[in-house]
This record gives sequence, C-alpha cells and structure tokens, in this order.
Amino acid sequence: DMASMQLLLGDMATAEEEYIGRLVEVARGASAGPTLENGLVAQILPSARFLTGRAADRRVVAQAAEAVLSSPVPATPLIAMLARLGLAIDAFLDNDPEAARVQFEALQPSRGHVWVVPSVGHVLSLLLLTLGERDAAIDGLESALVLLGNGYRPAYAWAAYDCARIRLERNAPEDRERALTLIDEAMGHAQKLGMKPLIERLLTLKLQDQGIGTTGDIYTSIVAVADSVQRDRPNIASHAAPDGTVTLLFSDIENSTAQNEALGDTRWMEILRAHNAVVRRHLARFGGHEVKSMGDGFMLVFGSPGQAVRYAAETQRELAVAAGLEGVRVRMGIHAGDAVREAGDFFGREVNYAARVAGCAVGGEVVVSEAVRERLQDEFLLDAGRLVTLKGFAGEHRVYAVG
Repeated sequence: DMASMQLLLGDMATAEEEYIGRLVEVARGASAGPTLENGLVAQILPSARFLTGRAADRRVVAQAAEAVLSSPVPATPLIAMLARLGLAIDAFLDNDPEAARVQFEALQPSRGHVWVVPSVGHVLSLLLLTLGERDAAIDGLESALVLLGNGYRPAYAWAAYDCARIRLERNAPEDRERALTLIDEAMGHAQKLGMKPLIERLLTLKLQDQGIGTTGDIYTSIVAVADSVQRDRPNIASHAAPDGTVTLLFSDIENSTAQNEALGDTRWMEILRAHNAVVRRHLARFGGHEVKSMGDGFMLVFGSPGQAVRYAAETQRELAVAAGLEGVRVRMGIHAGDAVREAGDFFGREVNYAARVAGCAVGGEVVVSEAVRERLQDEFLLDAGRLVTLKGFAGEHRVYAVG
C-alpha cells in the first residue's frame, strides 16, 4: 500500500505514524515464535530509524527479534535474516562493536539479499565501519552497489550515499572524485523517486564537501530543482531573447518542510495542487515555459526580464487571495544569463546563481538580480536593493525587491 511504499523510499511524514503504528499492533497480536510478522517488525522498525533518523520502539524490536531467534522451533532462513538485519542496523546506529561483531557473522549467509532497504550487503559494510574497518566497509559498499545496480534503485541510492560519505571522510586519492559521482547518482534516483530525507542528506553532504557549513534543515525545493536541472541540462536556448539571454525564475513555498510536517500529507497535497495550479495558470500569458518542477519548487524561463516580473507580480497577487492557500507564502527570484554560452558554464553558473537569488527572498516577495535590474530600465518599481552573500559565489551581491 501507499504507506509501505513511502516507508521503502524513506519519505515517512505522517505515513510513519500510520505504518509503524500498524506494525506495532501486529507485533502485539502476533503469535509467539518465528513468525513472518515478528521477522518483519524486527527488521522494519530499525530500518525506519535508519531511513528517517527517528527513534523506534526498541522494546518491540527486541521482543520480535527474540521471538524469532530464541524459539525452540527454528526460524526459516528468510525470517531469521530479517530479525538479524534489524538487530544489525541497531548495532550500527548505536555504535555497538560487540553487537556488530555478532550480527556480522550471523548475516554472512544472507550477504546477497538485495530486496530490503538498506540491503544486507549495505548493512554488513556499516557493521565493518562500526568495527573500525573503514577500508573494508568501502570495499563492501562498492560490491553492494554492483549488485544493487540491476534495478534496486531505492537501496542503491542509500548505499551510494553511505559510500560517498565514508569516502569523503577517508579522503584518500580518488575518493573525492568517486564520492561526487556517487552523490550525483544517488541524487538522480532520490529526486525521481521522491526520497526527501535522502535528498536532504545528499545536499548536506555536497555542501559540506564545498566547505559550506549547514545548520538546521538545508533542504529547499529551489535547491533540489536547480540541482536536477544542472544534471539534466534541458535545452532552453529556444526561449532566449535576441541577445542570447534567457530569464530564469525560481520559486518555492517558504518553510515548506515545516508546513508539511505540521499539516500532514493529505492537507499538504491539497495545498500543493492549489499552489501548482496558480503557478502554471499565467505562464502562457506572459510567454513563460516550465523547465522543471519538484514538489513546491519550480524553475521557469522567459524571453525577457519584463515578462518574468509581470508574471511574478500577477502570480503573487493570486497566491495571496487563492482559496485553500491561506498562510502559504511563496518566494520568487529572477536572474538573466547568457543561454548561448557553453552549456556547462551556463548550467554551472547562471542556473545556480538564479537559484541563490531566489533563496534570498522571503515569503510573498519577488527579488531580482543586478543583471535583471539593468535590463528592466526603470520599467518597474524596485527598492534600493540589499547586499547579500550567495553560497558558491565570492563577495557580496545586490538583489532588489519588486514593489
């Protein structure tokens, strides 16, 4: 069902309470002994802790695992593997070398199982890390990725993240290059599958590699959209102005992660549908084109800065009064760059710059870069501007709010 799929992808939100609550009830009502129900509870609760970072009911896990592994009637290999996998995940998360050693030996016959998330090979590698054998852990993760590369995308993405993280910590020759490749691969899968907790961790890892410290929740839909566009590099040159420039607009809902958690998935999906409909409603009227959208985040392109500003102003006005969007505030940022320059340079700098400009806006605000202000030529009312720092770009930059 939907809740179990969200658990598999690591996108828990309200599904966690629903799905985990049902599992706990199953465990309480399950027969004593090595039943499939006990095996699943022993494995899934620690896996949820691994995927989301949220604590699980340890007593329920211990009871379910004991029912499987201490029964006078031997458990089937599959059910025993599930119970031991859950205990192994807890051993890693608790940094317990003694428990890690026990489960590492017990799980050896199940090394090739790949259909669980995290996979057995992935967990075995994390146990090696717990035992202080980092080089062996990296080798194990690389072997696991070979097996998982045959279509097990959620498990592959999580294993790629851990392999990249540990390689960056080791920092041996070629580790960083391999880690960045793995981050990109994992991000591609995570974005397509909607694995938001993993996207957050990958973005944090990427920023830390760039020497940018992070505090709190650094995930924004603007960042995710920009990262995806930089990877896919869609052809947007056809939307350029005669001078070769294209105007980029990024937008997202302010504090969307917190609102999603506070409101729950059902209400949040209603908000997203209403928000996305407003964002798209006036695009054609102002000559805009949707390049990419992910959740509440959008990247749009226009043939001129004037079109983009007129679109943004009209859309913000409608968002402010739209039914069902009370309390929802949208940030928008606009930048213009040369679309006919070498593609890697454009997507590496201009797209990223536009996303950073949008990130400077507050809810309900439209801000434009200096490049846009110069092209508007007093056509619109702008404030005096403010100096900001933009991650990845040296010095200070001035952005202007549209009046």
